[in-house]
This record gives sequence, structure tokens and C-alpha cells, in this order.
Amino acid sequence: SRPARSRARVTLRNPASRHHPDTRSAWAGAHSTARPPPPSSCARAASTNSELVRSSVRMRTGARLADAGASVWPPRRRLLGMFLEVTGGDKLLARMRAVTEGGRAMAAFTAGWQDLAQHGATPELRAEAVALHEFLVPLVKGYCTEMSVEVASAGVQVHGGMGFIEETGAAQHYRDARILPIYEGTTAIQANDLIGRKTLRDGGATARRLAAMIELTEQDLRQGSATAQTIATRLSRARIAFLNVVDHLLVTGKQDPNAGFAGGVPYLMLAGNLIAGWQLARSVLVAEKALSADRDPAFMTAKIATARFYADHLLPDTEAQRDRIIEGAESLLELKF
Repeated sequence: SRPARSRARVTLRNPASRHHPDTRSAWAGAHSTARPPPPSSCARAASTNSELVRSSVRMRTGARLADAGASVWPPRRRLLGMFLEVTGGDKLLARMRAVTEGGRAMAAFTAGWQDLAQHGATPELRAEAVALHEFLVPLVKGYCTEMSVEVASAGVQVHGGMGFIEETGAAQHYRDARILPIYEGTTAIQANDLIGRKTLRDGGATARRLAAMIELTEQDLRQGSATAQTIATRLSRARIAFLNVVDHLLVTGKQDPNAGFAGGVPYLMLAGNLIAGWQLARSVLVAEKALSADRDPAFMTAKIATARFYADHLLPDTEAQRDRIIEGAESLLELKF
């Protein structure tokens, strides 16, 4: 049989390569427990006497290995933590997690209504499911794809300078994500559909139905922990901003369609943000109940923390989007291209 290629013969082109002596044992994982050798000539060549440079190489290597799910030697893990703390990378990671989990939850929620639209027990349930599913689809296509670009960009930033290097793979994710808001029909087209066919056509009935469902979740959250109550407050503000926009569109869309549709993309982003945050808020109710039964406390605690982060750092954007929609149409329409 063909002998395995020796890693010793691999040409070292980049300190972040998995064939680099500093990282080879981490890639080997369970197959090797030996302590990694000291930094190679690649790092020393950058600065013979600078520990900062060598630490930088290790930290970025650690970031890549952590992203790949590989084990990282404990000293490198500590350096990675220092790097994230100094550069604000921990905040980027928290936002990436919250946005990703919120988008996934919204997509699953939408898929559930799609199933009910086809297999609901009664005609009334199927009709309601059709309306809710059709309202949610542009949010999944528009909000999730737009936020995927933000998350992929943050993935490049978290890696520091190495994020821009092809070998890390982060830049490839960014390029791949950038096409998503385009080939799903473009965000503006999804936004026009959300306003015209999903909001104005039924007089805002479906939008208000979703708002009523969110309000019920707020009531449940107010019966929970202090964290749940804080999330309820944030969610309530976002819901009110959403309803303010719906009322505005119902009037403006008839009197001045150009002004109404000028706020299409902000409306889509507001609604998507609200629904994603709502789904994470619902997960808090489940997680707190599971914690009371001592079920998977680490996972449940993390879910609550992610939902709280989303409520504190993303849901407030809905109020800014409301102001753009209600007050920003005139300045937008004045611009000529």
C-alpha cells in the first residue's frame, strides 16, 4: 500500500498552517499528547527578540484551531482569551452567536407554520398558518441573509490579520455569505413583498396577529426570573416599535406609496430582528423550566445568556429602524441618482 506522506516534508508557507510545528500537535489531537515544540523560525524571523510577535502568531493560530473544533494547548488557550479580551473579540463572538441562534430559531419557527399550512387539523388552522408562513418567509430570506454577511465579516475580524489570509478559511465564508442577499431575490425585493403583499393587502392583520403572540410571551416572561423580566421589557419595546411602523405603513402606503415603500428594507430588518429575538425569548421560558429540574444546566444557562445578550444588544435596534421608516422617507426621496 502507498505509504503515508510524512508531515516533516511539508513546505511551511504560513505560521497558521496546520503543518506548522507550533500547531501540528493540536491538529493531531488525541493521537499525540506531546507538548508542542517552541516557535519555529517563521515566528523568530518576524522578530528575534519580540515575545509579542510570537504570542500574536500563537493567538491567531489558537483562534483558527478553536474555530475548527480542534484542541488547543492550554497556554495558547489562555493567550487566545487575552487576545479576545484586548481586541473586543469576545463581544464579536457573543453577537455572532446571538444572531446565528436567533436566525436559526426564526427559520425553524417559519418551517413549523409551513407544515401546519399543509397538514393543520382544521381549515381555520391551515388558513392562519398560510398567512403567518407567508409573512415570515421574506424575513428568513432577507433578515437572515443580511445578518449572515455581518456574522461572516465578524468572523474575519475575530481572527485579526490572519482572517484576511486565505488559509484560515474565514475570508471564504465572507465571500460565500455575500451572495446570499442577492440570489434569494435581493433584500429590497423581499422588503417590497413584505410591505405590499404581506402587510398592506390584509390591512396589517397578520402583522398584528404576530404582535399579539409576542405579547403573550412577554406576559409569561414577567412571571419568571429577573433576567426573563428584563427580556420581556426589551421585547415589549421592540413590539411597540413594530406596531408603530405597521400603523404608519397602512396610512402612508395608501396616501404616498413611494414614501411607504421607501422604508421597506428597514421594516424587513425591524420585523426580522423582532421575530428572532422573540424566538430566543421563548427559549428562555423552556430553559428556566429545565434548570428548575436540573436538566443540562450548562446548556440551559448558555441559552438564557444568549437570549439576554440579544435582548440587550440587538432588539434596541428596532427603535432606530422605526425612526428611519417614519421620519426618514422624505430625505431619501429627495436624493436623485
